[in-house]
Formats: sequence, structure tokens, C-alpha cells
Amino acid sequence: MDHFLRYRRENPGDTHCYDFISADSLRLDASPYVRLSVALLRKALYPGDDCNTEVVRQLERQLGGAKVSDDEAFTGTMRTMPVSDAFEAIVRRMGWMECIQALPYLQELHDVLLAFSDKESGGLYAFLRWWENKGHDTMLTSEFPGAAIRILTIHKAKGLEAPVVIVPFCNWKLDTRAGNYILWAGTEQAPFNRLEKLPVTYKDNLLQTYFAGDYFTEYAQRLLDALNMLYVAITRPADELYLFLVQQKKSTKEIAGHIEDVLGDRREFGEPLSAKDIRQRHNNKSSLTANNVYSLKVYPSGDFNESLKLAYREDEFDFSQDSSMRQWGIILHKALSRMTVQEDAPRVLEELVAEGELSGNVQTVQQYAEAIARALSNSPAREWFDGSWTVRNEIAILGPEGQLRPDRILEKNGRMVVIDYKFGQPHPSHQRQINSYVAALRRMGFQDVEGHLWYITL
Repeated sequence: MDHFLRYRRENPGDTHCYDFISADSLRLDASPYVRLSVALLRKALYPGDDCNTEVVRQLERQLGGAKVSDDEAFTGTMRTMPVSDAFEAIVRRMGWMECIQALPYLQELHDVLLAFSDKESGGLYAFLRWWENKGHDTMLTSEFPGAAIRILTIHKAKGLEAPVVIVPFCNWKLDTRAGNYILWAGTEQAPFNRLEKLPVTYKDNLLQTYFAGDYFTEYAQRLLDALNMLYVAITRPADELYLFLVQQKKSTKEIAGHIEDVLGDRREFGEPLSAKDIRQRHNNKSSLTANNVYSLKVYPSGDFNESLKLAYREDEFDFSQDSSMRQWGIILHKALSRMTVQEDAPRVLEELVAEGELSGNVQTVQQYAEAIARALSNSPAREWFDGSWTVRNEIAILGPEGQLRPDRILEKNGRMVVIDYKFGQPHPSHQRQINSYVAALRRMGFQDVEGHLWYITL
């Protein structure tokens, strides 16, 4: 890349000097327009966050245009909007509808917001939490305006296509052995079978041990991963593929050695091309031009108040068997997972309202409070929330079958009680699930363990 950049500096008039796009530049949060949009959404939810307000001011100065950092009325209005409508309000207020360099990122962010709203509940709070944990890594999938060379790893190229693909260093090792890699291996041979898995260093001398089987499994998986990476690389181009093999002593430990074995003496397909020939071929190849790519020139956005809305009255909601049982079960499960004692119920329900998981309607909140009180009114559920136990809510247990996450584990005087909440009809899989929790705790050394399926009637 340094060579191409130097050539561009030395030949500013050459039409074949392309821009470069790195993978980091295609992340949504690489765009200041996206960062300002998210910061404004966060300001709508947390108006007292001075650090975030300063971020908004800094981005406003960087981008120019409208100043909204001190417009409490605007950000306050967004707090009650659907997330996608709040985003469109930001686009209109900031005047970004015709900002060409921002359009690919704004379009992608809007798609992300719509996809999130379609799958998740919780509104603005839930989206911002998802964005901080995962969403900020979203990559730009729409075409970037203009001709450019995109630089990215083979792993990040999965699912993508390009007219021309260049792999400059097609010589990765089949088995990297980077660092002291720990392999979790098991054996039936005593005394090493006292534990189901043991951490051992992944290296060739495992062939002479009782862990040879796990070594071969890991080794075969690494070879398969290396071949899969080659498959991804050579299936990305639509028209042309260039693989660069390093001129060195052939080694079967590297992917390049096996490519040479397949090609034999046919190191090139076709006649060698000069730089002039390559340029001529490029100019004659319509598929490599940017004319086939349609890019937005404007991002239209309308006032959400003018959209068709479905009217409903929450005050007519009746808690009955005809109600959304699944939604009630989800909310009650979230509430119980945060409670240590029964007295925690009001605080937990207030938290769910603040986070957007539960409506703020007083009658609805009261109905949930009554449902929790009814569920905890009978034994043994009443004793499970009486404050005499050490409580672990939704703690992960790692075992041979993967990660287990019981809803509630209680411990007192050497006695362990594991509980799983259920809101539907009994099913044989429920019993298998609670049995796996009990077995996992016993493998950890706990002797007095009992499991309970708690079917909560709504």
C-alpha cells in the first residue's frame, strides 16, 4: 500500500491512482455523522450526561451545520419517539439529506435501526445498550461512492464480492502454533480421567501421550480452517483473481506450497501483462467502472407525524388468557431474575419502566406487581425469596455440554436449590434441562442439590 500511496503523490495527474478504503473506515462508528446521531439519541435519553453533551458539541464543531447541543426541546421530543423516527428527525434537523459523503453511513445506520426495532423491544435504551456492546462494530455494506481499492482481511471478506481481488501474501501457515496455545483434552486412562478435561499445551509431543486423539482432532481442524480461508479468498472475485506466492523454498507447512503443487509449472494463466496492457484492459472492461454503481444523491426523510400510525388504548388492556402470554412471561422472567427478596419487586419494575422494557402505565405496572405477589404467595416459592438464602441469578455454569444458565441458584447450610422459571405448559425437555443443572452442580462437588421447575400461572 505504501508503494501505491507514494506513486499517487508522485503522479497526481494519473487517472489510475485509486483511493484506499480500510476495513476500519467502513465501520459505522468511523463516520462522525453516525457518532453524532448516536450521541444525540443518548442525549435524548440522558439529558444530564455532561460528557455526552460535550461529545455532541465537539462533533457539531467538526461537521458544522445546525447546533442542537443546547436544544433541550428537540432532544426531549426524541425521547418519546420510536428510534427510527428519532433518527430521521436528526437527519432533517442537521440538514444531512443532501450530504453525499454521509449518505452511505446514514443509510446503513437507518437499516440497522429498522432491523433492531423489528427484532427487539425496549426502545431507545435497549438500542443504545446494544450499540455499545455490539452495534458499533457494524460494517458498511452499501457501495462506497467513487472508485477505490478496499483493504480488508480474508475473514472480513466472507459473503462479499468484487470485480478484482488481489491476495498479496498467499503464504499463511496451515498450523500457526502461535504462542502457547492451550488445548483442553480428555482421556479414559487413570489417573488422568479423574477430570473430564485437562489443559495441555498444544504441540507435537502430545502424539506420544494419552491425549493424541484430541491433538489430531485439533490439528485436522486447523488444516481445515487454513483451506477454508483459501476457499474464501479465491471465490470472492467476479472477474479477476491475483494470488502472489512468495519466492522461497517450497514448504508443505504453508498454503503456498500446496498451490504450487496444484499449478505445477503453470505459474501464470495467459501471457504476462505490462502496466500499459493492464490499463488498457481496465479501460475496456465495463464491469470495473463505477458507472454500474448507483449511489444516492439525496436521503429523503419525512416527518414521522405525517406517517400512518396504528392507534391503540393501553388503558383498555385486560390481563386475561387472551392477552399476550408470551410478552407477560418475558417481562416477569426479567423481573424475577433481578430480585433477591420479594420486597425488591417495586424497585425492579421501576427499573424496567426506565429502561423501556415495560410500559409506564400505572395500571399495567400494578398488574405485574400483583402477578409477582400471587406467584410468591405459596410455598415453596415464598421461602425462595425470604432473604435467608445466598442468591445467584442467571449465573453461567461451564460444562462438557457447553454453557448452562439456571434462572436462580440458592445456597444455605450446604444445601443447593436450583430453580428454572416456566410460563407455559409442561414439556419433557424442561425436566431434562433442570436435570442437567443439577448434574452440573454435583460434578462441581455439591452433594445436597435439588432442582425445581417453577411453572408460574399468569
